[in-house]
Amino acid sequence: ERLIHTSHYFALGRSGEPRSAPDFVNDEYWTHDPGDMHDANEESQCDAENAINQRVSLSEQVLALIPTMMYGPEARAVSGRGDLATGNRIVAMLADHAAGNYPGIPGDGQQWWNLVHVEDVAAAHVQVMDADDAADAPEVWPPSAWANWHYICGGENVRLADLFERFGRLAGVPAPGLVKLKKGLLGRLFGGAEPVGRSKERFAIDSHSWAFSAAVAETDWGYTHRPLDEGLEQTVAWMRSSGLLAT
Repeated sequence: ERLIHTSHYFALGRSGEPRSAPDFVNDEYWTHDPGDMHDANEESQCDAENAINQRVSLSEQVLALIPTMMYGPEARAVSGRGDLATGNRIVAMLADHAAGNYPGIPGDGQQWWNLVHVEDVAAAHVQVMDADDAADAPEVWPPSAWANWHYICGGENVRLADLFERFGRLAGVPAPGLVKLKKGLLGRLFGGAEPVGRSKERFAIDSHSWAFSAAVAETDWGYTHRPLDEGLEQTVAWMRSSGLLAT
């Protein structure tokens, strides 16, 4: 009877300017600006969260967990870049860079991204699903002491340029430069330049900050996540064993 909806950080929206200070970190109380959607996918994530909120208002046993940018090894055999799951975008990005196929860091590289290990997100789902309110009322769920109907399952906020530097030290590849912009008619029509190797929507998403805090989940039900350096080291070792990095 319990339902956990796996949400998305798109449902909360990006952090930083122009709505807030450059280093602002979003939490569960941050609301998405409906006029600041990048694409239909982001709109759909907000719609799904709104539907869950309606069910919560009807006192149904429903809760949403909001993973941030997940990374890490997959639970199935992978033998190269083409075998990666579509959702494993961070690992795919790092693998593309290691292979010389990444077009470059968008923006100035100082945007914040929040990265969380996929195994920590999976563990959070199990922990929340199994939680009981009290020994004398185990049927109460979500527990009444929990302050929210949705929770961020995030990890460490890292600047994008720093992420590539950390990965480079582990993988033995130099960090990429900033993205190259292609001039031309389309470039003049769309703000002076056209991104190379990705859509305008993807370029805008990656150029923005997506900084989040998991402090509320840590306080309410003991959510934990591993340090980024630890998770990256494990991930790089898996990438190497899976043909995603040169030996």
